[in-house]
Amino acid sequence: MARAFGGYWCVLTAVCTLMWGVYFIYDLPASLSTPLQAHLGLSDSKYAYLVSALYTAYATPNTILPFFCGPLVQRFGEKFALLLTLTSVVFGQLVFALSVQTQFQPGMILGRTLFGLGGEVMGVLGSEITTRWFRDKCLSLALAMNLASWRLGSVTNSILIPRLAKAHGVVAAGWMGTGFSLGVSILSALYLISIDDSTGGKRTGTEESNDEEEETGMNVNLLVSLAQCPRIFWQLGLLCMLGYGSINTFTNSAQRFLAFTFYGGDQRAAGSATR
Repeated sequence: MARAFGGYWCVLTAVCTLMWGVYFIYDLPASLSTPLQAHLGLSDSKYAYLVSALYTAYATPNTILPFFCGPLVQRFGEKFALLLTLTSVVFGQLVFALSVQTQFQPGMILGRTLFGLGGEVMGVLGSEITTRWFRDKCLSLALAMNLASWRLGSVTNSILIPRLAKAHGVVAAGWMGTGFSLGVSILSALYLISIDDSTGGKRTGTEESNDEEEETGMNVNLLVSLAQCPRIFWQLGLLCMLGYGSINTFTNSAQRFLAFTFYGGDQRAAGSATR
């Protein structure tokens, strides 16, 4: 069925838009910034702690999820895992948006935690789907398009949300951003779930045999499996950790800093400059 509608490129588009919505949602606290602080009635120091808590709540589950998402996909399949993570993302963001409306800060943190439980795993699933459908040079292009479109979600958020907040208020901007981004992600996920796997990149018997051996080894001893990872794997992991630790922490607060330092409190101009 997928081939009739463009096949591989329809799948790539679905994966790109799936995570575009997730990245759009991820940066909502940063893009709402000063209007959200005024809506909640918090001092600068208390609001800084709240923003830190919101991003920490998102990130913390992802320090342990890699140990479980692999076995989950191997046991139940990527479609079930995608549906499960999509449910977590949707429910978590709805809780967050409702908590913003009711000014309930613990609910905002809870919503971000639920969102974090599904957001990053969904990205892993998107990369896995892309890897299965594309090969060789096309795979490099597909993964690059994935990353570019995902980051475009953050860019769109930084440009659009401050304008919506100024025109319609924080609550309306939060709900409009939530509805639009979740709608895009839900439609993309449903398309990926509906695809007949037999139309995708077929796997050889050797690959399937290797997967069975890897699954057996993981069930026997996870620590042994980790010990068998080559040195380059740990080097890449360290680079990613340092890169995300330095860049993401800046972008989480850059818009607010730029607005007050260089743009006279104009969140829209700061949002455009940040990206």
